[in-house]
Formats: sequence, structure tokens, C-alpha cells
Amino acid sequence: MHAITICQPFASLIADGEKRVENRTWAVRYRGDLAIHAAAPKTSRRWLKEWTGELPDPMPFSAIVAVAELTHCVPFDLVGSLIDEELQFLKTHEHASGPFCWVLERVQRLPDPIACSGQQGLWTPTEDQHAAIAAQLSN
Repeated sequence: MHAITICQPFASLIADGEKRVENRTWAVRYRGDLAIHAAAPKTSRRWLKEWTGELPDPMPFSAIVAVAELTHCVPFDLVGSLIDEELQFLKTHEHASGPFCWVLERVQRLPDPIACSGQQGLWTPTEDQHAAIAAQLSN
């Protein structure tokens, strides 16, 4: 399993199933389970100042908040020409903006966020973090 650090409120919106797309400037070949890590508040203040929607509650910081399956990585400039039924939602999804849309499926919010520091890019949770995630998902 890999992990990705995402600013709030977006990490919580993913955990809540409201945001099925993570936008990145880079493509990824990895497919599979992806831990969703909420960034520290200091990296999120800019986003929170610009946010006009209702803030998720709870909205943890510096913690793994969910696990999703990363199923596709679609260049945003190709979204308009997609014919795959499974990806049609990207054409109208309010959070799909690219340059690359990482499609997240089967999101599972963790009942108890796992406090930890994040990293840039894809990163690998420690064995302890992996065990804590697995314990919560098996309940």
C-alpha cells in the first residue's frame, strides 16, 4: 500500500466519499490501495482561506484518515473525449480539474485517524501504520 498526503478539507471530502478524484500535476502508474493522509494545518491554511463550502466534521490534520483504491489516472485534457462508462462522472465532477485526475474508488474512512507525518509524492506507510490501518478496516 502507498499513501498520499492531501490538504484539508480535501482529505476529509475524500474520506466522506464526496471527492472521488485527486488532482495532481503528475501521472502515476501505481494502482491499488492508497492511504489518504490529511496534511498538517500549516500546509492547509491557504486552502482553508479559499474554501467556500461547508467544512467537513471531523477534519483531522497530520493523520491517515481513509483508504481508497486508486483505479485510474486520466489526463484532464482527455476527460471530454472519454467513452468509458465507468469514468463518465469525470466530465461533470466538481473536483475534477487535473492536470491528472486520480480516480479513487471503494473509499473507507478510518474510525480513528492514525496520527503521523506525511511526505511529498507517493510514500509507504510504516509497518505499524499498516497494522493500524488493517486493524481498523477489519472491524
